[in-house]
This record gives sequence, structure tokens and C-alpha cells, in this order.
Amino acid sequence: MVDIDKNSIRMILTMAEESNEKWRVNKLCERLELEKYEVSKKVTRLAEKGLIDKSDITDLKLTEAGKAFAVSFSDRLRKVTTHLEYEGMDSEAAVRNAFNIAMYCDNDYKAYGIAMFCLCIRSVCCPIATSRSFSVLTFETLLC
Repeated sequence: MVDIDKNSIRMILTMAEESNEKWRVNKLCERLELEKYEVSKKVTRLAEKGLIDKSDITDLKLTEAGKAFAVSFSDRLRKVTTHLEYEGMDSEAAVRNAFNIAMYCDNDYKAYGIAMFCLCIRSVCCPIATSRSFSVLTFETLLC
């Protein structure tokens, strides 16, 4: 997974969900509720990583790599949300927590070891991890 922060991921997902929109920095600021300087920096960094094409600053677009990232992250997000609901978390809380967990669950998450993965899960969604046994093996199956 490309090393990017939460708001950059939000930006990519927003642009992917509304791909027919003509995206400008100001419009992203409004949509994401971020300051202009922050969005400008993120656009530049994402362009350097090959995820956004900013050749026309009045019409920012995701590159093919950016679109692939959005699809991959959205799929991971859906799987995490589904698993959290399976584990007993209510839908609203599952959606709220899934994004943070999905950030730790890239395609190579096994390299971090199952213990590290469990620590990530516990730090993000303590109600599940502390109230009952978290079925990591089921979660691992979902993400593979």
C-alpha cells in the first residue's frame, strides 16, 4: 500500500466516488472540510506518488494508479465493516471504526504479524477486543 495519511485517502475516495466531477483544490477543501494549504500539499504529494494528475489544476483527476488504490481501499473498507458487524459492533460504530482499521490492513498486513495486527485492532476498536474474543482468523480470511 502506498504510504499516505487518512485525509489523503479520504481525498482519493471522494474523487473516485464522484469521478464525473470537475475537481479543484477549493472544491476538495469544501467537501473534505480542510484548509486550502493542507489540500494543496496533499494534491502535490499524491501527484508525486502518481495517484493524482494535476496537469490541469482546474480539473484534478485520479490516475489509473489512483483509481486502483481507491478500488482496493474501498474493498478493504467494506470487508472490515462487514467483519466488525459480524463481531457484534453496531453498523454505525462499524463504519466509524472500519476506516482506521483498514488503514492498517494493506495487502501485506501479515508481514506485521498477527500479534501486531491484534494490537491495531484493540487500539482502534476496544469494545470488541475487550468484551469478547476477537476472531482474528475469520478476519484474516476476509482480508486475503
